Amino acid sequence: LEMTHVNVLTKCDKLSAKFKDKHLEDYLACEFDEVSQTGLSHLPARYKDLAFTIADVVRDFNIVNFLPLDISDNDTVEYLLSTIDMAIQYGEDLEPPEPKDPDEGDDLE
Repeated sequence: LEMTHVNVLTKCDKLSAKFKDKHLEDYLACEFDEVSQTGLSHLPARYKDLAFTIADVVRDFNIVNFLPLDISDNDTVEYLLSTIDMAIQYGEDLEPPEPKDPDEGDDLE
């Protein structure tokens, strides 16, 4: 079942500026290199190979990424809302509003 989704990394307003500058992009882009080297050491070799292969597919095709949400920054909120609107195709089926004729209107003569 295909379903549109948007991954949101919330609470970005709680992060320090130093952390945002150094590490936030890695979390948003789902960099698996660091995780795969440290977090998979307990797995048997055949599962490690599978995990590395899945991580390569996710990274190569940019399947998973996150959008930051910083409620104190209007730009991130607007970007997130526009991304959600595009993902769900909001307003695609709506009819455009009819332009008003300047000759018609509120003439009370």
